[in-house]
Amino acid sequence: MQANRVIYRLVEAAAEHIQRTVPPRRTEVRLGAATVREVFEINGGQGAVAGCRVSDGEIVRGPDTVARVERKGMGVIFGGSAGVPLSSLRVRKEAAERVSEGDECGL
Repeated sequence: MQANRVIYRLVEAAAEHIQRTVPPRRTEVRLGAATVREVFEINGGQGAVAGCRVSDGEIVRGPDTVARVERKGMGVIFGGSAGVPLSSLRVRKEAAERVSEGDECGL
């Protein structure tokens, strides 16, 4: 309980309390899909790159972009609750911000 003499301070305090206690909402938007054509090992087997062809929409690299790997409609790889962060997106060995439908890329 908190005593407030000015109503706007009460409203501000209530808003701050709600922001601290209610978890933020996350929304999921499907930007595109890609089919993995081949998986390449890099750095002596310490990492892998998926050679893909974008089959629907576009693949976009960004701080909030995550990828999901599915096989026959079932989730295979998930990072946390949303997916695996998309740390690298390349087209012909060049870094790319987005890749459109029909193009090939490395993830």
